[in-house]
Amino acid sequence: MNDRLYRSLYRIRRVEEEVARVYPTDKIKSPVHLSIGQEAVSVGVCEALRPTDVVFGTYR
Repeated sequence: MNDRLYRSLYRIRRVEEEVARVYPTDKIKSPVHLSIGQEAVSVGVCEALRPTDVVFGTYR
């Protein structure tokens, strides 16, 4: 696997794990929708995007 893709997968996972750790402390005031285990979807889609593509993400 390309190192850049792996780093993206890892970065997403670590951020989500940190959000999951901090969320119960009420430091994050809005609801969160974690995607732990689904990092490859985001990385794969972003890898295929062209500069002119537009993406709008949602939790559903």
